[in-house]
Amino acid sequence: MVYRWLKVQHLSKLETVNVGVLNDLVKIFGIVACIILTPAHAFLTDSQYHVATEPEHLLLDSYTHWDSEADSDFFTYQRPIEWDGLWYRGTRVFDLSVGSISSKQFLYYQRLKLHHGLSESVEFRLHWLQERDFEEDRIAMPLELRFRLSERWFLSVLGQPSLYKSEDDVGFAVAFRPSDEREIQITGIWGDFQRNIRNLDTDEWGQAPQAWTLTSTDLSSEAGPSDFRRFEYHIEPKSIRTQNGVPVTSLSYQSLYLSGFKTRKNGHTLGYRIFADRAFHDDHVNTLVRLRHRSILQAEYGSRIGPHMFRPGFTFTYRENRINQHQEIHRAVLPYFWFEFPTRSKNFGISTWSVGYDATVFDRDSTLKSDDRALEHRLNLKSSLKFSKAGELAFLFTFDLDRFGSGETWEGGAGQFRLDF
Repeated sequence: MVYRWLKVQHLSKLETVNVGVLNDLVKIFGIVACIILTPAHAFLTDSQYHVATEPEHLLLDSYTHWDSEADSDFFTYQRPIEWDGLWYRGTRVFDLSVGSISSKQFLYYQRLKLHHGLSESVEFRLHWLQERDFEEDRIAMPLELRFRLSERWFLSVLGQPSLYKSEDDVGFAVAFRPSDEREIQITGIWGDFQRNIRNLDTDEWGQAPQAWTLTSTDLSSEAGPSDFRRFEYHIEPKSIRTQNGVPVTSLSYQSLYLSGFKTRKNGHTLGYRIFADRAFHDDHVNTLVRLRHRSILQAEYGSRIGPHMFRPGFTFTYRENRINQHQEIHRAVLPYFWFEFPTRSKNFGISTWSVGYDATVFDRDSTLKSDDRALEHRLNLKSSLKFSKAGELAFLFTFDLDRFGSGETWEGGAGQFRLDF
């Protein structure tokens, strides 16, 4: 599927979609007005390639893995937000982040982007997208041909083939460039578009899955190659899978994502990431209704003090999970900072050491299990290297300050790598 992604879907039967989404948008834009001058780490990108066709793609049971340490792992191991700016600008880019999130699981993100002109008016685009953690597990390789219709207008046809024709996805995109640095695009995707006529099984779509995405990307910059502003609004109307004409499963999804990064002429940096979504799954056979609602805010400011860089930041998360009449709500506030020591030049590039600290205030209200309140403290170390020709490599090490000196001091770590080629 063009992006077998799990992020989650719409509302439950007891809520009105339009009113709920409108309330979310009002809250989000209120937050934006307050923190538009602050930055963060990268998160969910390229939603125009996403469409969910199976309940398993949404991981609506993922909240069972979430605890007071999960948010710290989740944000610490994200790609630096600067990498998103380089991702949007580049035509041949690869990056990955692999981090330990439990004794048996890794957070694993990697993506590859190849754009190559075939003629003056035709461009081939390939993306390899893989994101795996507690809340998503997606692997996809959408293929795209983009045609230049005029100086400012572009048309794309895209899709992802599969071994089974019933799982093929197809779509299109129309893009407009007001300037060389800005692009506005509308994308439509039809998931499993041949299921009803080329299916080895007996299930069919009563209402086929589709996804519509509006994106706006601004790469204008005054002082830094990583600067960008990005807006994504993504909606997947309710799809209905049937068996012998009887509804079996219903899915829907909706999300809003804003992110950006800016470098000032004095070397200071600003960035932000704001995300909200709703996911819905109705299991008609087992009379089971699942809902997940997430709101995530992250902001960071980088201040250069001589040869040093000080990066204070702040994150807030809200997760609401419902299964029929049961409900579980997670809230977490995570202030943090990073202090970068002066860079050192090597034969192979420039190396930097950083030390960081974060505190997680976690709260869980649940009708399924006992409530939980926790305050966690963590020490982070990071060693990064920018190679002289191309690419960056970083290693992160995390330590539990609440258990410091015991056998549980070591929390885990992560490795990150990016390359332009």
